[in-house]
Amino acid sequence: MSHVRPNGPVWRHSRARLDMSAEQAAARLRISPQYLRNIESNQQRATPSVRLVYRAVDLYGIQFNDLISNDATPPEPGSQPEPEAEQPERQRDPNGPPPRRNGRDDRLGPARASETQMVRVP
Repeated sequence: MSHVRPNGPVWRHSRARLDMSAEQAAARLRISPQYLRNIESNQQRATPSVRLVYRAVDLYGIQFNDLISNDATPPEPGSQPEPEAEQPERQRDPNGPPPRRNGRDDRLGPARASETQMVRVP
């Protein structure tokens, strides 16, 4: 099932135009009121399914494209975050922890005996 980025203010305005509470709209959309609030406030983790957007189209009576975010819209000047500094690639220790699922090995694990000075205890 594919998911889309919502246009939260349109969801909130459409619900308010129908004079519905978040609880009423969520019940009609078959989702929790908290999830609807997350969609309406553009929370990062709120990515509704295409099926849910079509239920909202039926409920609110507006176009599908109005309910989803148009990423092609240029951002306002000054609203883009500063680019992150380029981090040098680190060599992975073959005896170290496995890389993360995203392929990056940016964890600093405990020091290995081979990396520290060995101290003999008398």
